[in-house]
Amino acid sequence: MMQLIRHRLVCVPPPMGCAREFEKCTTAGDCCGSKQGYLCLNGHCAQPPPN
Repeated sequence: MMQLIRHRLVCVPPPMGCAREFEKCTTAGDCCGSKQGYLCLNGHCAQPPPN
C-alpha cells in the first residue's frame, strides 16, 4: 500500500481494522468514521459535507 507522507509516496503495511478517510472501502461500515457519518463513495471513505 502507498501512502503520501511529506509530499512523497511511501510503502506502508496495509491498515488493520477500519479504513480511514481516502482509503479503500466496500461499504460505509468499513470506514473508521462511519458512526460520524463517513460514507464509502466510489470505493473510498469520505467525510460527509458540512450541514
